[in-house]
Amino acid sequence: MIDEEALYNMAAEISDQGDFTSAFQLFMEGAERGYGPAMTRVAVMYFQGEGTVWDWDQSIAWDLKAIDQGEDTSLHNLAITYRAKGEITKAKLFFEKSLAKGDFESALDLAKLYMVSEKEQDRVLSYLELVLTADATYITEYGVEEAQRLRADIMSSKN
Repeated sequence: MIDEEALYNMAAEISDQGDFTSAFQLFMEGAERGYGPAMTRVAVMYFQGEGTVWDWDQSIAWDLKAIDQGEDTSLHNLAITYRAKGEITKAKLFFEKSLAKGDFESALDLAKLYMVSEKEQDRVLSYLELVLTADATYITEYGVEEAQRLRADIMSSKN
């Protein structure tokens, strides 16, 4: 029997080749064996409807299982799913948990959530500052550029 990590790597390679249905089946096998990274990928594939049916409830269920296995990436993914479902309170909770684990993309997402009110500009700016001062290991270049644009927009609107 192939071990879970090798199964995951095989599924990732198949996914990279565009065969999402076969990749999903292999990721699901690893997830059902309790392999956290596979659980995260299954959740993402349910969220996107990639290689399987589009099912946000299944995405949530698999992200929760992955979180129980210590997969911090699933905190951010779960927040995205809740945001997409319009469950903003839950989205904020999981973005905050993700940020507490060092995922500064979550700070950017929190900033964007709070941008709905001018009364929250100071909070938005504090989240954007977290992004802009984060170690590059924990934020994408695109995330930094977006935070810079958002901060500049807010600062120009204040003047």
